[in-house]
This record gives sequence, structure tokens and C-alpha cells, in this order.
Amino acid sequence: MNAPWERADLDQEALAAPQLLPLLARWVAEAPVRDAPGIVRVLAARHPLRLLVEAAGVPFAAFVSGVLALDAHGLAEPGCLPDWKQAKLAALADPSLVSAESLQRWNACQPMLARLAAICVLDCRPLDAARTSVAGAVGHWLTTVDPVPMPPFFLEQLRYSAFHVSYLADPQRHDFKRAIVRQAAHIAGAPPPAAVERAPGSPRLTIVGELVYPQHAMFRCYAELLEGLTSRYEVTLVAEEPSRCPEHAQFSHRQVYFPRQERDVARLAATVAATQPDIVLYPSVGMTYWTFVLSLLRLAPLQLMSIGHPAPSCSDAIDGTMVYSGLVLAPDPHAGPLLPYDRQPLPAPPPGGWGDGAAGDPEDGLVVSINAAAMKLSPPFIAALQAVVRGAPPGTRLQFFPSVAGAGLLALRRKLLALFPDAIVQPNASYRDYMANLGRSAVVLQSFPFGGTNTTMDALALGIPVVCLDSDEMAAAADSAILRGAGLEEACVATPEQFVALTLELLHSPARRAALRAAAGAALARGAPARAKVAPRARPLPLDVGGAVAPLPFQMGLPALDAFPRKVWARMAARTARSLQTRHLLKESSFGAPALRTAIASYLKLSRGIDCMPCQVFVSAGYRDALGLVAHALLAPGDMVWTEEPGFPPTRHLLAGLGYVPRPAPVDEHGLDVARAALLAPGACMAVVTPGHQCPLTMSMPPARRQQLLDWAGAHDAWIVEDDYDGEFRHSGRPLPALASMDRGGRVIYCGSFSKVMFPALRLSYVVVPPELVERFEDAASLLSNGCPALTQAILCEFMQDGHFVRHVQAMRRLYAERREITARALAPAFGERATILPQAGGLHLVAEVSPGADRLLAARLREHGLAPLALADFHAGAPSRSALLLNFTNVAGSAQAEELARRVAQALDAS
Repeated sequence: MNAPWERADLDQEALAAPQLLPLLARWVAEAPVRDAPGIVRVLAARHPLRLLVEAAGVPFAAFVSGVLALDAHGLAEPGCLPDWKQAKLAALADPSLVSAESLQRWNACQPMLARLAAICVLDCRPLDAARTSVAGAVGHWLTTVDPVPMPPFFLEQLRYSAFHVSYLADPQRHDFKRAIVRQAAHIAGAPPPAAVERAPGSPRLTIVGELVYPQHAMFRCYAELLEGLTSRYEVTLVAEEPSRCPEHAQFSHRQVYFPRQERDVARLAATVAATQPDIVLYPSVGMTYWTFVLSLLRLAPLQLMSIGHPAPSCSDAIDGTMVYSGLVLAPDPHAGPLLPYDRQPLPAPPPGGWGDGAAGDPEDGLVVSINAAAMKLSPPFIAALQAVVRGAPPGTRLQFFPSVAGAGLLALRRKLLALFPDAIVQPNASYRDYMANLGRSAVVLQSFPFGGTNTTMDALALGIPVVCLDSDEMAAAADSAILRGAGLEEACVATPEQFVALTLELLHSPARRAALRAAAGAALARGAPARAKVAPRARPLPLDVGGAVAPLPFQMGLPALDAFPRKVWARMAARTARSLQTRHLLKESSFGAPALRTAIASYLKLSRGIDCMPCQVFVSAGYRDALGLVAHALLAPGDMVWTEEPGFPPTRHLLAGLGYVPRPAPVDEHGLDVARAALLAPGACMAVVTPGHQCPLTMSMPPARRQQLLDWAGAHDAWIVEDDYDGEFRHSGRPLPALASMDRGGRVIYCGSFSKVMFPALRLSYVVVPPELVERFEDAASLLSNGCPALTQAILCEFMQDGHFVRHVQAMRRLYAERREITARALAPAFGERATILPQAGGLHLVAEVSPGADRLLAARLREHGLAPLALADFHAGAPSRSALLLNFTNVAGSAQAEELARRVAQALDAS
């Protein structure tokens, strides 16, 4: 009965099981509450318990009253109940069970339980006006009573109560927060630290945050500004252990993490005080009651809180409300001005970017999106949504994004669908999936009176119109300030009636929506030019083939270097060099040497089924150069591109670095899943695929899937980039024809490389384009390409014209089939039950499936013993869906070497 229940994937059938409610009732009835730990257990279970009961369709008040046998008199006079019933009623209290009047009577005999019940009521997130009214009355009562002693872990279970109170529609709600945190401060009893002399050098800045995750929208907006803190301050981050990540070291010199179970205020106060801060910064990300309490204790001469949250008003001890850039830009935070919150930076997209918002007008009806965090769904906002639905064009649907999962999601979905039967209630998904769904919106509506800065920033990054109601709430004021700073004053309105009117105007006018989208895009271009052009740092694979003296065992990306006909190549090179003429010393064409383009066209017609003219072939300096040429010729900055998931990491890194938006497209047993990709990332202009042998899983795309991909490209005026990096090497039967050989609509751009066929140092690849794109690619190549070395092209051309290239490919095809067999046979017993080598028809490496999440660990262990496999996880853009080791077999020269390598693998895996 704790957080895992809330996150569980419970369905309606499970919730409807006849034994569920009796089991929950038995747990509540039998839970011991004779001491403080027993009450803490009930407090910890109260939220998932309420969600499960309400999701099963039973009112929570009726459930609790039935289990505890409470009648109207018992609820009105809780002090008359037996002690165990009083304890459970206090721990399970919500606005439907207790009132301010009953708390006043209860306070006469059990003041601690009465205050605990009051804070439990304020910790609820009501969706209806009646509950809001009761909670407000309870909050008023709490402000009239003094704190009393309370076991230290009681309020830990209600740590979000001060946060939830921020969203009550009561003008005195900030007083309610003060009452809660003063009760918590009374518990903590942590004295302010002794005054310390300020040491010479940089001021000491301590950042106290709970959910400082790099995936969070606020964190993304301030990431670069946070990094600037380390040049002006000695920065210490105090954060919760689950938030630990490498990015923390980018904006702090020292990190102090505390376990979740040790998050009591007294211990945290001592931890923060031990850093001897000159300044304490409480970020808006992850504010909870204990950070409010710390702010009351005056742990530093200067205390600051960032905007995006209405919390500052709960503490009179906060010295300023600002954005992180205030710390960076102020000459001296002890004297210099703080940057006001209306100067918030415009949002930068995360690595890989989002979409462009252009998919907001689907043919099956408009979509209006809403942040459905339960506390944001206030009665006046719900009334405005109902008015929007009544006046919207036919087929318009609301799309809600809840912040809960499992039973909580089912309970919220039940309530929302009762109000809006045609609504879409999205599951609580990753930011990538969230943004893909948000990108379908025609309009995003910001809740009032509280707002939601994250949603505003995400919508602005997507270029989707946002409608915002001006409010005196600090968080909502930040929303208005962001929109005004982006030049979108017209999206801010003064009354709920104007809010509904502007929304309906946007829904009925595509031109009005387009104008606001264009204004948002122009604002992003003005507001963050540097950040828009700086690519995320590409995380390289653990091993790079560059600079190696000899190939390491199982090293990926290499052909059989020992089997390359070096003597033949050397003879060709010497002959070509001896025949040099003056014309060979001139710069070669940016499109490639004409003779080599002709040789490549002839080879492709015979071996890959591609019927092309030499003018369609463009020679480039490796795969990255080829892909950059294709992207420049066919895409505009910000265009979305499907990349396989898992897939070749340099593909997505290069596209993101050039200003395009790579979106992971799921891969199944047939290669890229076109249907799922179209659902998850609509609006893509290009797909980069490896249909010959999927990289890195090696399966081949069957004809039906290839045709489906071609149909998608034709229907959406999109392009397909076929990366045929090792399509020649099929271990059984003839190689499959290239996808480009099936193309009848001129949508496929074929990319081939000599690196996997001959040797990587050659650095030659080529692109084959449809006839109608030749001029466009000539323009792009003339602008971008310096051409490739004429001597190298001449040697390769002669190597191909004399038949050596075709003979080498055929020999390697046979050799790789043999080497794969002996390597797999030797490794199978070495792996034992730890890995399973998957069957494959082609490719240059083995795929050994391992237990979930183990591939990076096993790969690192093997690297410690001089072996060089890669983990499948390194080929994923997001969370890995499966785990495997990737082991290249091309340079395993024979059975003896295979057995020796297998012995080393077993030794490495057996080492503790």
C-alpha cells in the first residue's frame, strides 16, 4: 500500500474484481495503530487506498465509514470514538469525512490528531467545488490553532500538502501553507546554524532540490544558466538519491545525496547547514513541504526561490524570487539586483528536439490539450472547458495529460470521462511520448487560476497556440510573462469569458492558429538563437575504432582486415601513381570522379538491383558526409526524421547537430515498424532505415514491410534514406535486392559505403538519388562538398573495373559465413545461460541476448579483459526495450582463435 501501487498498471478488470474492496477493507480494519509507526503505515497508504477505492467506483467516505462503522454522530464528534478509530480517521481524513466544525470539537480532546486530520484534508486534490469549500474552511481553522508536538514522520507522509494547498481557490490559501510548514518546523526543532565568517574566494551557494532531473521542462530551460553558476560560486547540490545523474556535475562542484527514507526536516537542516552556505537556492523543480520548512529556518544569510511555483509566499524568510539567471547575471547577489521572473528564458528543445506543431489540425477533428494534474482542474476551469466543448467545431476533442499512473490514472479518467465523454485521457508517459501527443494539438489551454509554466514552455517550443488567463497567482503570472516576452500578448486574456471566446476563435479559424504558430516560431528564433543552434553533445560509443594499431577482439564496425587483398590494392595504387598526369593533380569534381561514378552504377545494377545512371551517383567522404548531403538537399531546419530505435547512434547525433529533429521509430522483428512510427511521431519528412540488415539487430526487412514504408513516403511526400552498409553479406542464399530497387515513386535515396566492404580508412561512400533530384543534389554538393581525393578515387575505380571488387565481395561472403559459425559455436558454451546467440541471415556481428539491463555491465566487464563488444543499450535513444551484447566476428581468423576468445569471455564473466 505505497507508491508502487499507484504506479502499477492496473486495469478496469482488476479493479472490478470482487475480492479487491473486501481485501482493502480488511487491511484498513486490521491495520494496528497503537503506536506512531502504525499510524505512519496508514498515512503512507492513504493516497493509493483512496485511488483504488474511487477507481473501483465506490465513494471514499462511504468506504471508510463502512469499514470503521462510523455514523453521522461519530463523524461530527470524533473525540467520542475509540482511540483506534480516531487514529485511523485522522490518517484517512479527506473533505468528505471531516469538517472545520468537527475538527474544532476534536481539538478539545485530541489536538494532535485534529491537526493531523486537517493537514490530511489539505493534502487532497479535489475536483469539485464542494470539496474545495470544505478544504478551505479546514485551512482557515488550521491557521487559528498553534502547532503541537507530533511524531516526526507524520508530516513526511504528507510532504506534498503545502504544494497542494497552493491550488486551492481560496484567497487565504498561503496562510494555510504557513500553518502547515510551521507545524512541520515545530517538529523539526532544528536551530539555525551558527553564524560563520565568510571565507575568502567565491561565495558558497547551496541548491536544495528534490526532483532536479534533466528531463524536466524547467530544468531544460535553465540548464545552460545553471552551468554558469560554477564560474561565480562554490556550488553544492543537496538532492534526493533517486535524482542522482551525471548532469548534476555540470552545474555543481559537490553533490550531497540523501536516501528517501532519511528525508526528515531536522536531518536535512543539519545537512544544509553543514555546507555553510552564503546563499541557499530552492528551485521550483520538486518543491515539497520540507523545502518550505528549511526556508523558515534561515539556513543562510540570503535565501532565494525560483519562479514557476507559487510557493514563495508561504515563507516570510525568502529574500527574493528569481530565475536561475539572476544568480549568474547579478554582480554580487548580496547587493546586486535579482533578475525578475518576467525575464524567463524561452524554452530550448531537449536533445533530439520535438516536433514543429504542424500536426495540430488532423482530419478527424481538432484536439485541445490540457495539463490534467488533478490540482489544476479547478471548478472555474472545468466550467470554461465545458463552454469550449459546447461551442467548438464538430469533432473537437479534449486531450488531458494526467500526472498519475495506475489506479490514480483510472480514478482520474473515470471523473474526466464523466464530464467529457469524448475526451482523450493520455497515460502518464515519457517526455518524448508526451510531446508527440501534445504536438497533435490545435490549441493548448492553460489552467486557471494557477497556470502551469512547464506546459506553456512545451507548447511554445512546439509552436502551438496557448490561451492563458492573467492571474495574481505567481505561477500564472509567470505564464503570462513568458507569452508576453515571446510577443504573444494576444494569447493572454483578463476574464474566463474572454478565455472561452479566444479559444473558440482559434478553433474556428485556421488562419488565426497559423498566425500564432508563426509568431511563436519567430519568438523562439529571436529569444534563444545560440541555444537553438547548439547541438546536444553526442555520447560516443564506448569504443572508437580510430587510432587503433590492430582490431580488438569483437570490435564492431570492421570488416575482415586480414583477408583484404592488400598486395592487389598496393599494385593498383603504384600503377595509378606512376600514370599520373597533370589533369590528375587538379581538384576532382565535387560530385565524384566520372569514371568511379560509372563503375559504381554498373556494380549496383548487377548486385543490388538498382538501375541508375552515373549522374545519379554522388561520391562522398564516408557515411556522415553522405547523410549530411542528403539532409541539406531535402530537409529544412526543424524537420522531423524517423531514426530506427535501436539504431546507429551517429545517425541521430548528426541529424540533431545539423538542426533537424530525429525521432526514434520502433523496430520489431521485421525492421522499422511503420504503423507505430506514424502513431508516435506523425509529421516526419524523412526516415533513415537499414532494410538489408537492421543496425544493430541484423534482421532483414521483408518485401511487405518495404512496400508499407514506400507507401507511407508516397502518401506523406516524405523521403526514405536507405543505409545499405553491409547488404552484400548474407550468409545463406543470395543478397536481397535493395529497397531502392522497389521504388517507383522516386522517394528513396540509397547510401552505400566501402568501409564495411573493403576497409574503413578508405573513407569513400556514395549516394544514389532519383533522376528528378539530380540537380538539387548537384547544388547541395557544390555548396557543401570539397570532393574526395582524386588519387584514391582512381585506385578504387581501377580496382572495380578489373573485377577485383566483385571477387573480394564474393570471397568475403563465404568467409563471413564460416567465421560466424565458428565464433557462435565457440561462444555458446562460454556464455552458458547468461546469453543466447540469436540466429541471423546476414550481417557482420553476433547478437547475444542477455537478461534485461545487464548488457552494459557485461560489456564493461569484457572490456576490462581486453575484449571489445558493445551493449545494445548504447544503440537506443531512449530506455532500452531489450538487452544484448554485440560481438563482431569478421576478424576471428579460425577455430583456434575462436576457442581462445571464448575462454577469455568465460573467464571475464566468471570473475566476481
